[in-house]
Amino acid sequence: MIHTAPDRMQTLLAESARCLAPRGSLFVGFFAGSRVELFGQAVTTAYFWPVDEMASELERAGFQVVGTHTRGDPGSRRHADITAVLRCHP
Repeated sequence: MIHTAPDRMQTLLAESARCLAPRGSLFVGFFAGSRVELFGQAVTTAYFWPVDEMASELERAGFQVVGTHTRGDPGSRRHADITAVLRCHP
């Protein structure tokens, strides 16, 4: 997911939603940043995401955010994770 271009994120999340039963859980880990931003990573390019923007992407894709967490160690990129559940649709 960290290598997914921002304009493809909804496609990725829609496929995740398709594979889950209603109220199924999704745990998303990513590099946290102050804005959506491309950076070079060991394997290929990756993206920083603000936690609130990733949460909005999840909500748009039909998930309900139930928890967020961030951490940062000196000398390392800041990380974040979001736990979400797929909303039930009538």
